[in-house]
Amino acid sequence: RTLSRLTNQTRSRKRRSSPAAPTPRLTREMKVSRIREQLRTTISKVRTGGQSRLETVAVKPPTAKDYKNRLKRFDDFCNRNQLDTDTEHELDLALLEFFDEMFLDKEPLDVGTKTLAAVGDRRPEFYRSSRSGKLPRARRALQGWGKVDPLAARLPLPWPVVLALAAVAAMLKDLKLCIAILVAADGYLRPTDLLDIQPEDVTAGHGRLGPEFRHTTVLLAPFQRGKSTKTNEFNDSVIFDTQGREWIGEALAVLAKKAPPGKKLFQLSISQFNKAMKDLAEKLKITEMEVVPYLLRHSGPSQDYLAKLRTLPDIQKRGGWRSPESVRRYEKAARVMSRLTLLNEAQLAFCQHACLHIRALANGLPVPKDMSEALHRI
Repeated sequence: RTLSRLTNQTRSRKRRSSPAAPTPRLTREMKVSRIREQLRTTISKVRTGGQSRLETVAVKPPTAKDYKNRLKRFDDFCNRNQLDTDTEHELDLALLEFFDEMFLDKEPLDVGTKTLAAVGDRRPEFYRSSRSGKLPRARRALQGWGKVDPLAARLPLPWPVVLALAAVAAMLKDLKLCIAILVAADGYLRPTDLLDIQPEDVTAGHGRLGPEFRHTTVLLAPFQRGKSTKTNEFNDSVIFDTQGREWIGEALAVLAKKAPPGKKLFQLSISQFNKAMKDLAEKLKITEMEVVPYLLRHSGPSQDYLAKLRTLPDIQKRGGWRSPESVRRYEKAARVMSRLTLLNEAQLAFCQHACLHIRALANGLPVPKDMSEALHRI
């Protein structure tokens, strides 16, 4: 007993003397310090016509990688066709030639627009050339390209289809995926913002303190982590207060309470999320709807406008869109409704079951027998 008591005292002292976990502020400072050290070991290319250290981190790594690939394709085209790009006039003409060839090769419009953005990143004097008035012929060529062959936007999913996807995830015993789908759609979340959520970012409602405190909230891109949203914002928040869908926030709060802090709540990468959504679409046999995670961000607003739950300004504010033009698409409810014509009777029947039972499924309750039979009939 004496030996046991001494051992326990030693363990207790070790626990008390262990270093405290870094504070959130320190975590962000550590990230900044790491980036600073990385930049310290790189060579500034300002004097050789390249980018400075800080310019290299002006865009996020995935965007920088995409720009690098697009610039290589454009540079290879210029070398192959002996086109100079030193002056603005030469660059303008080279882009004209490049856009013509890409269009004739049946490439989508974003090949042109993203190449122009990559050029602006490499040569900042042409950054956002539409505002500066530079590269006028290249911009006019893109205008013509967009008029003849506009970039097709994926239509949002009808709300019953969103619920059907979430229901299938729950039926496959993947409750996290089920709730992720519902939260992304109801909260208008980008996939990256959704997957970055940690349990401590979720605050459950406290209705007993007053009606204004009864809804679950989520903090997006906390400043202390040093990672912003796509629009370079920190400390964004989403309140899960949609009329009739408050239970989605409640299910999220329950999931967060059970999850270990300091780790990603949904434990999914973007590629895993993409694959999971495609697998669910195959289960429902709706692959022609081109189901991808980003559609969820647009499906919630579409449903809210259709059901008259929110106005376009409300939708714009909730989704963080900077321009009113970005939310005009949600006025076209008929186009979204037309997607229901792609479903057969068995699929429509399962969607009806999903609308009735999704709340119970998201809370981990058993799957009704008739719902399992409905899925089997698809």
